Amino acid sequence: MDHLDLKRVRYFLKLVETLNFSEAARALKVTQSGLTKAIAQLEKDLGGTLLRREGKNTHLTQLGEMLVGPFMQVDQSAQRAQEAARRIVHGEMPVLRIGLMCTIGPRIITDFIERYLKTSKEVEVVIRDLSRSELSGTLLNGEVDLAFVGAEIEDKQKFRYLQLYQERMVMACALGHRFSTRSSVSLADVLQEPYVDRLQCEFRDTFLNEAFRNDFVPMFAARTDREDWAQSLIAKGAGVSLLPQHSTAVPGLVPVSLNDLVLQRTVSLAVPFGREDTGSVQSFLKAAREYEWLAEQR
Repeated sequence: MDHLDLKRVRYFLKLVETLNFSEAARALKVTQSGLTKAIAQLEKDLGGTLLRREGKNTHLTQLGEMLVGPFMQVDQSAQRAQEAARRIVHGEMPVLRIGLMCTIGPRIITDFIERYLKTSKEVEVVIRDLSRSELSGTLLNGEVDLAFVGAEIEDKQKFRYLQLYQERMVMACALGHRFSTRSSVSLADVLQEPYVDRLQCEFRDTFLNEAFRNDFVPMFAARTDREDWAQSLIAKGAGVSLLPQHSTAVPGLVPVSLNDLVLQRTVSLAVPFGREDTGSVQSFLKAAREYEWLAEQR
Protein backbone atom coordinates (compact mmCIF):
# COMPACT_ATOMS: atom_id res chain seq x y z
CA MET A 1 0.00 0.00 0.00
CA ASP A 2 1.70 3.19 -1.21
CA HIS A 3 -0.78 5.66 0.24
CA LEU A 4 -4.15 5.96 1.93
CA ASP A 5 -6.85 7.97 0.16
CA LEU A 6 -8.44 10.24 2.76
CA LYS A 7 -11.70 10.55 0.80
CA ARG A 8 -12.15 6.76 0.81
CA VAL A 9 -11.43 6.70 4.56
CA ARG A 10 -14.17 9.28 5.13
CA TYR A 11 -16.55 7.29 2.93
CA PHE A 12 -15.87 4.23 5.06
CA LEU A 13 -16.44 6.16 8.32
CA LYS A 14 -19.76 7.51 7.05
CA LEU A 15 -20.78 4.00 6.05
CA VAL A 16 -19.90 2.74 9.54
CA GLU A 17 -22.47 5.16 11.01
CA THR A 18 -25.41 3.53 9.19
CA LEU A 19 -24.09 0.22 7.78
CA ASN A 20 -26.36 1.05 4.85
CA PHE A 21 -24.85 1.84 1.45
CA SER A 22 -27.83 3.78 0.12
CA GLU A 23 -28.16 5.97 3.24
CA ALA A 24 -24.43 6.63 3.35
CA ALA A 25 -24.37 7.49 -0.36
CA ARG A 26 -27.19 10.03 0.13
CA ALA A 27 -25.38 11.62 3.09
CA LEU A 28 -22.15 11.83 1.07
CA LYS A 29 -23.99 13.09 -2.04
CA VAL A 30 -22.48 10.38 -4.23
CA THR A 31 -24.02 7.51 -6.15
CA GLN A 32 -24.31 4.16 -4.46
CA SER A 33 -22.14 2.59 -7.16
CA GLY A 34 -19.52 5.30 -6.60
CA LEU A 35 -19.50 4.56 -2.87
CA THR A 36 -19.26 0.82 -3.52
CA LYS A 37 -16.28 1.32 -5.85
CA ALA A 38 -14.54 3.61 -3.33
CA ILE A 39 -14.90 1.02 -0.54
CA ALA A 40 -13.73 -1.76 -2.84
CA GLN A 41 -10.63 0.27 -3.76
CA LEU A 42 -9.95 1.01 -0.09
CA GLU A 43 -10.16 -2.71 0.67
CA LYS A 44 -7.77 -3.39 -2.22
CA ASP A 45 -5.34 -0.77 -0.85
CA LEU A 46 -5.48 -2.38 2.58
CA GLY A 47 -5.37 -5.95 1.35
CA GLY A 48 -8.42 -7.11 3.28
CA THR A 49 -12.21 -6.93 3.50
CA LEU A 50 -13.75 -4.19 5.65
CA LEU A 51 -17.45 -4.96 5.27
CA ARG A 52 -19.47 -8.03 4.50
CA ARG A 53 -22.89 -7.74 2.83
CA GLU A 54 -25.42 -10.47 3.57
CA GLY A 55 -28.63 -9.67 1.74
CA LYS A 56 -29.92 -6.39 3.15
CA ASN A 57 -27.57 -6.56 6.14
CA THR A 58 -24.06 -5.11 6.18
CA HIS A 59 -21.54 -6.09 8.87
CA LEU A 60 -18.04 -4.92 9.73
CA THR A 61 -15.38 -7.57 9.48
CA GLN A 62 -12.75 -7.93 12.19
CA LEU A 63 -10.40 -5.79 10.09
CA GLY A 64 -13.11 -3.16 9.68
CA GLU A 65 -13.80 -3.03 13.41
CA MET A 66 -10.08 -2.70 14.19
CA LEU A 67 -9.61 0.19 11.75
CA VAL A 68 -12.54 2.39 12.82
CA GLY A 69 -10.56 4.00 15.67
CA PRO A 70 -7.33 4.64 13.72
CA PHE A 71 -9.30 5.95 10.73
CA MET A 72 -11.18 8.38 12.99
CA GLN A 73 -7.85 9.67 14.32
CA VAL A 74 -6.55 10.10 10.76
CA ASP A 75 -9.69 12.02 9.78
CA GLN A 76 -9.58 14.25 12.88
CA SER A 77 -5.88 15.02 12.32
CA ALA A 78 -6.58 15.93 8.70
CA GLN A 79 -9.46 18.19 9.74
CA ARG A 80 -7.24 19.98 12.28
CA ALA A 81 -4.56 20.48 9.63
CA GLN A 82 -7.10 21.82 7.14
CA GLU A 83 -8.54 24.19 9.74
CA ALA A 84 -5.08 25.46 10.71
CA ALA A 85 -4.20 25.99 7.03
CA ARG A 86 -7.47 27.84 6.41
CA ARG A 87 -6.83 30.19 9.33
CA ILE A 88 -3.27 30.90 8.21
CA VAL A 89 -4.20 31.47 4.55
CA HIS A 90 -7.05 33.83 5.46
CA GLY A 91 -5.14 35.58 8.23
CA GLU A 92 -7.68 34.66 10.87
CA MET A 93 -7.27 34.79 14.64
CA PRO A 94 -4.56 32.40 15.89
CA VAL A 95 -5.73 29.69 18.28
CA LEU A 96 -3.91 28.90 21.51
CA ARG A 97 -4.93 25.47 22.81
CA ILE A 98 -4.43 25.16 26.56
CA GLY A 99 -4.59 21.96 28.60
CA LEU A 100 -5.59 22.11 32.25
CA MET A 101 -4.91 19.28 34.68
CA CYS A 102 -8.34 18.44 36.02
CA THR A 103 -7.34 18.87 39.70
CA ILE A 104 -6.44 22.56 39.21
CA GLY A 105 -9.31 24.84 40.16
CA PRO A 106 -10.38 27.68 37.88
CA ARG A 107 -10.17 30.67 40.22
CA ILE A 108 -6.52 31.72 39.89
CA ILE A 109 -6.08 30.45 36.32
CA THR A 110 -9.16 32.24 34.96
CA ASP A 111 -8.03 35.52 36.57
CA PHE A 112 -4.78 35.23 34.60
CA ILE A 113 -6.41 34.19 31.33
CA GLU A 114 -8.91 37.03 31.55
CA ARG A 115 -6.05 39.53 31.89
CA TYR A 116 -4.10 37.87 29.08
CA LEU A 117 -7.05 38.09 26.68
CA LYS A 118 -7.47 41.80 27.35
CA THR A 119 -3.94 42.43 26.07
CA SER A 120 -3.94 39.75 23.34
CA LYS A 121 -7.18 40.35 21.47
CA GLU A 122 -5.81 38.65 18.35
CA VAL A 123 -5.59 35.27 20.10
CA GLU A 124 -8.46 32.81 20.58
CA VAL A 125 -8.05 30.51 23.59
CA VAL A 126 -9.38 26.94 23.68
CA ILE A 127 -9.19 25.20 27.09
CA ARG A 128 -9.31 21.43 27.59
CA ASP A 129 -9.74 19.63 30.89
CA LEU A 130 -7.30 16.68 31.04
CA SER A 131 -6.38 13.95 33.47
CA ARG A 132 -2.74 13.50 34.42
CA SER A 133 -2.45 10.38 32.24
CA GLU A 134 -3.75 12.26 29.16
CA LEU A 135 -1.41 15.25 29.38
CA SER A 136 1.81 13.88 27.88
CA GLY A 137 0.26 12.38 24.74
CA THR A 138 -2.08 15.32 24.18
CA LEU A 139 0.80 17.81 24.43
CA LEU A 140 3.22 15.83 22.27
CA ASN A 141 0.75 15.15 19.44
CA GLY A 142 -0.15 18.84 19.22
CA GLU A 143 -3.75 18.66 20.44
CA VAL A 144 -2.83 21.31 23.00
CA ASP A 145 0.08 23.77 22.84
CA LEU A 146 0.85 23.99 26.55
CA ALA A 147 -0.76 22.92 29.81
CA PHE A 148 -1.23 23.97 33.41
CA VAL A 149 -0.07 21.03 35.54
CA GLY A 150 0.06 20.30 39.25
CA ALA A 151 2.76 17.65 39.00
CA GLU A 152 5.42 16.47 36.56
CA ILE A 153 3.92 14.36 33.79
CA GLU A 154 5.02 11.32 31.81
CA ASP A 155 8.04 11.85 29.50
CA LYS A 156 8.95 14.83 31.68
CA GLN A 157 12.29 15.24 29.90
CA LYS A 158 10.39 16.31 26.76
CA PHE A 159 8.90 19.38 28.42
CA ARG A 160 10.00 22.73 29.74
CA TYR A 161 8.32 23.81 32.99
CA LEU A 162 7.56 27.36 34.08
CA GLN A 163 6.74 27.35 37.81
CA LEU A 164 3.82 29.64 38.68
CA TYR A 165 2.74 29.19 42.31
CA GLN A 166 2.64 26.71 45.16
CA GLU A 167 -0.37 25.55 47.13
CA ARG A 168 -0.92 23.30 50.12
CA MET A 169 -3.42 20.52 50.46
CA VAL A 170 -6.15 21.34 52.97
CA MET A 171 -9.13 19.46 54.33
CA ALA A 172 -12.42 20.61 52.81
CA CYS A 173 -15.75 20.20 54.55
CA ALA A 174 -19.25 21.63 54.28
CA LEU A 175 -20.28 24.90 55.87
CA GLY A 176 -21.77 23.94 59.22
CA HIS A 177 -19.67 20.77 59.57
CA ARG A 178 -18.15 20.32 63.03
CA PHE A 179 -14.69 21.04 61.58
CA SER A 180 -15.75 24.18 59.66
CA THR A 181 -14.94 26.54 62.54
CA ARG A 182 -11.55 25.03 63.35
CA SER A 183 -8.27 26.64 62.30
CA SER A 184 -6.69 23.23 61.71
CA VAL A 185 -7.29 19.48 61.96
CA SER A 186 -5.11 16.40 62.19
CA LEU A 187 -4.97 13.36 59.94
CA ALA A 188 -6.72 11.41 62.69
CA ASP A 189 -9.55 13.99 62.66
CA VAL A 190 -9.95 13.64 58.90
CA LEU A 191 -10.07 9.87 59.06
CA GLN A 192 -12.87 9.89 61.62
CA GLU A 193 -15.19 11.32 58.95
CA PRO A 194 -16.75 9.80 55.81
CA TYR A 195 -14.25 10.51 53.04
CA VAL A 196 -14.91 11.58 49.44
CA ASP A 197 -12.16 9.94 47.41
CA ARG A 198 -10.84 12.19 44.58
CA LEU A 199 -9.44 9.57 42.21
CA GLN A 200 -7.38 12.05 40.15
CA CYS A 201 -5.68 13.62 43.19
CA GLU A 202 -1.87 13.77 42.82
CA PHE A 203 -1.47 13.03 46.55
CA ARG A 204 -4.04 10.24 46.76
CA ASP A 205 -1.47 7.45 47.19
CA THR A 206 0.53 9.52 49.68
CA PHE A 207 -2.59 10.17 51.76
CA LEU A 208 -3.68 6.52 51.74
CA ASN A 209 -0.19 5.27 52.60
CA GLU A 210 0.04 7.74 55.49
CA ALA A 211 -3.36 6.61 56.75
CA PHE A 212 -2.43 2.92 56.63
CA ARG A 213 0.97 3.63 58.21
CA ASN A 214 -0.89 5.09 61.19
CA ASP A 215 -3.29 2.14 61.31
CA PHE A 216 -6.23 4.17 59.98
CA VAL A 217 -8.65 2.86 57.39
CA PRO A 218 -10.52 5.65 55.53
CA MET A 219 -14.31 5.43 55.56
CA PHE A 220 -15.06 6.08 51.89
CA ALA A 221 -18.42 7.72 51.31
CA ALA A 222 -17.95 8.13 47.55
CA ARG A 223 -15.27 7.89 44.89
CA THR A 224 -15.16 9.93 41.68
CA ASP A 225 -12.69 11.17 39.08
CA ARG A 226 -14.80 14.31 38.54
CA GLU A 227 -13.55 17.25 40.60
CA ASP A 228 -16.85 19.12 40.36
CA TRP A 229 -18.77 16.07 41.61
CA ALA A 230 -16.35 15.53 44.49
CA GLN A 231 -16.60 19.13 45.62
CA SER A 232 -20.39 19.18 45.27
CA LEU A 233 -20.66 16.04 47.41
CA ILE A 234 -18.46 17.60 50.08
CA ALA A 235 -20.46 20.84 50.04
CA LYS A 236 -23.66 18.82 50.49
CA GLY A 237 -22.21 17.17 53.60
CA ALA A 238 -21.51 13.71 52.17
CA GLY A 239 -18.01 13.70 53.63
CA VAL A 240 -14.68 15.49 53.79
CA SER A 241 -11.67 15.33 51.49
CA LEU A 242 -8.21 16.75 50.87
CA LEU A 243 -8.14 19.48 48.21
CA PRO A 244 -5.56 21.95 46.89
CA GLN A 245 -6.12 25.19 48.80
CA HIS A 246 -6.76 27.36 45.73
CA SER A 247 -8.83 24.82 43.82
CA THR A 248 -12.16 25.00 45.63
CA ALA A 249 -14.77 25.96 43.04
CA VAL A 250 -18.11 25.06 44.66
CA PRO A 251 -19.96 27.39 47.08
CA GLY A 252 -20.32 26.04 50.60
CA LEU A 253 -16.86 24.48 50.93
CA VAL A 254 -14.73 25.41 53.93
CA PRO A 255 -10.93 24.79 53.70
CA VAL A 256 -9.21 23.85 56.97
CA SER A 257 -5.44 23.50 57.39
CA LEU A 258 -3.77 20.19 58.27
CA ASN A 259 -1.56 20.45 61.34
CA ASP A 260 0.38 17.19 61.15
CA LEU A 261 0.58 16.37 57.43
CA VAL A 262 2.27 18.73 54.99
CA LEU A 263 1.41 18.15 51.33
CA GLN A 264 2.27 20.82 48.80
CA ARG A 265 2.32 21.03 45.02
CA THR A 266 3.74 23.44 42.46
CA VAL A 267 1.44 24.56 39.65
CA SER A 268 3.44 25.05 36.44
CA LEU A 269 3.05 25.56 32.73
CA ALA A 270 4.39 22.58 30.76
CA VAL A 271 5.50 23.24 27.16
CA PRO A 272 6.98 20.68 24.76
CA PHE A 273 10.51 21.61 23.67
CA GLY A 274 10.29 23.53 20.41
CA ARG A 275 6.68 24.60 20.88
CA GLU A 276 7.75 27.80 22.66
CA ASP A 277 8.88 29.13 19.26
CA THR A 278 5.23 29.74 18.33
CA GLY A 279 4.19 33.38 18.62
CA SER A 280 1.03 32.84 20.65
CA VAL A 281 2.83 30.43 23.02
CA GLN A 282 5.64 32.96 23.47
CA SER A 283 3.20 35.74 24.35
CA PHE A 284 1.35 33.49 26.82
CA LEU A 285 4.58 32.44 28.56
CA LYS A 286 5.75 36.06 28.73
CA ALA A 287 2.47 37.08 30.34
CA ALA A 288 2.73 34.17 32.79
CA ARG A 289 6.27 35.18 33.83
CA GLU A 290 5.16 38.76 34.51
CA TYR A 291 1.93 37.90 36.36
CA GLU A 292 1.79 38.08 40.18
CA TRP A 293 0.07 34.76 40.65
CA LEU A 294 -0.96 34.87 44.30
CA ALA A 295 -1.23 38.64 44.72
CA GLU A 296 -5.03 38.68 44.78
CA GLN A 297 -5.14 35.68 47.15
CA ARG A 298 -2.85 37.48 49.58
